[in-house]
Amino acid sequence: MTANNQALASAIREAVENLRNGPDTEANRQKARNSIEGVLVGTELEKQRITEKLIPRPISKVVSAVNSESVGGSGETELPPIEYDDLEDIAGRIERSPHSLAEISDDWDLRHN
Repeated sequence: MTANNQALASAIREAVENLRNGPDTEANRQKARNSIEGVLVGTELEKQRITEKLIPRPISKVVSAVNSESVGGSGETELPPIEYDDLEDIAGRIERSPHSLAEISDDWDLRHN
């Protein structure tokens, strides 16, 4: 295992633990994305934006209302589920791999794109 692989696996595991232990807020999700992306810099996994797929951003949930006096709606957001199992799987693959992240990136690409 390379030092970078070890750093990435640790960053992912720490992010997963923080997400599971803290409230599910966009601020906590962004912290997790940032910590993982910090060790993905310059890799194919970064280019594939895996953090946004596994730790999704909020999505708009527009509630429309139409009545005789006005037309309008309110916008709310909701947080899609976090893919904890996939995050842990990737951390394990990275940690066990004696190779660079290229092999893991190819596998990710085949399974998720």
